Amino acid sequence: MRVGVIGGGLAGLFSSLNLLYAGCEVDIYEEHDRPGYPKHCTGLVSEQTMKMLGRLANKCSDAFFNKINLEIPGSGNITLHTSSKIVHLDRVCIEERLAEAILGLGGRFFWHTKAILGRDSTIVAGGLTTRYDHIVVAEGIRREIFKKVYKGGDSAKKVFGINIVYKARNDLEGINIGFHPTLAPGFFYWIFPISDEEIIVGLGTSEPKTSLRAIDVVLKKYGISNAKKIESYGGWIGEGPILKRQLKKNLTFVGDAFGLQKPLTGGGIYPIVSSFTYKNSNSCSDAIAEIRYGTEKVASILRKQMPIAKVFHSSYFYYILYKIFRNLNGTEIRDDYKLINYDRHDLSIQRIFLHLPLFLKEIKI
Repeated sequence: MRVGVIGGGLAGLFSSLNLLYAGCEVDIYEEHDRPGYPKHCTGLVSEQTMKMLGRLANKCSDAFFNKINLEIPGSGNITLHTSSKIVHLDRVCIEERLAEAILGLGGRFFWHTKAILGRDSTIVAGGLTTRYDHIVVAEGIRREIFKKVYKGGDSAKKVFGINIVYKARNDLEGINIGFHPTLAPGFFYWIFPISDEEIIVGLGTSEPKTSLRAIDVVLKKYGISNAKKIESYGGWIGEGPILKRQLKKNLTFVGDAFGLQKPLTGGGIYPIVSSFTYKNSNSCSDAIAEIRYGTEKVASILRKQMPIAKVFHSSYFYYILYKIFRNLNGTEIRDDYKLINYDRHDLSIQRIFLHLPLFLKEIKI
């Protein structure tokens, strides 16, 4: 079977690799000229997601954390010590390694090539129309093809995200996350070290014009001075799945194109790799069926996380959280029973309630 993949980001590359393993002939169309660019992802994942990435993630991680500081400025902070590591990945590194593996298996890349969906299972690119047995759409958050196929049916909420890497001596510990309706309306801000001399500061916001000013406020709040900007990157962040099912027989949407982002944090790496944990493909058609099933299963998991995101992102619930953080200011929670999974917020909440007596033992106020 011949499969055309529109989009050469992480979702498109991961799909292509799995399809090649199953014996498909794969062509990848990517409008940019190299893998991993333009950069846009913060790159924080759970230890479990790191394991799912396997050997591809070797040499692509540069920082590990077992501590998350949650705060509401002016109210209080809660510190969570996790038993499982949270990993910062160099997403460019991973995508470059994926591209190398794909080329080694005979996949074909068409770089710097804008592709659109044609009629009757065709892709139109570079003035040519090519027919495929199946088409995988990994176009990212823009969802231009999605809107065309489903007649504008993209109702998913989005915020603008920005990351800035600074050279700055620091004594930061762990991942610091803050919720504030002015600094990061509709989302949150973050700051964490990737070395003693480099930090990443970022936020998601429904008001992009104020993002740089808000980042300056965050730097001052954490006592970071004389910071030298190394690079900045970002883009729109989706906040959850759009559809419950893949609705077109010969067309499969993956990753951001299907709305597969964690609703609370907007992360897309976990939803992508967990869509491809099924290794029973005996044929190309089996692999396509498993990808479709995997994306639908992950979408159902992410929908369970949406109420959690609503609580932390909504200005209405902010004042409730403000009171909770004020009452619990200085609380430290040690997750010695491995109840917390950075990527599975729904599962973490479920485990905490099921093991509430054990969890309460680890809380120190």
